[in-house]
Amino acid sequence: MTPTRMRSFCATERDTELFGARLADHLKPGDVIGFKGALGAGKSVLARSIIRHMMEEPDLVVPSPSFTLVQIYDLPDGHDLWHVDLYRLERPADLLELGLEDAFDDSIMLLEWPDRAETLLPKNYLALELAIKNDQARLITANMDKVWQERIGHLFPDESDEAL
Repeated sequence: MTPTRMRSFCATERDTELFGARLADHLKPGDVIGFKGALGAGKSVLARSIIRHMMEEPDLVVPSPSFTLVQIYDLPDGHDLWHVDLYRLERPADLLELGLEDAFDDSIMLLEWPDRAETLLPKNYLALELAIKNDQARLITANMDKVWQERIGHLFPDESDEAL
């Protein structure tokens, strides 16, 4: 089945953060979300907003996992949330050393630069691509299967390409 492509336009960084909070309300253990996009496209902004919302701490300091590769958060509901940055990953096999495969089933996983490990990711992971539209605006494009569409499709208004 071919994934459906859906889009959401965020005019400001705050809009991107609000989008992340709304998305966080629909995430559950076993979900894997990949954030694609150029440097500065807003991947970390979106991931941080999801983490802060799920941790119920709007001012939480959320360090980038660029050098540690993985940051793990103990969510209030008892589950784990993994924030992973694969930018420096040299080989997909290096994922095995991080223990990601074990976390796929029981944790929520936010992956920046998922293309560096796509062969090892679950087939139904949610791919979100962020594109810079101007200094603050971002276009978030999702490629999602029917299950994801039913859960979060309402977060992606039906906008024509001309409006974007």
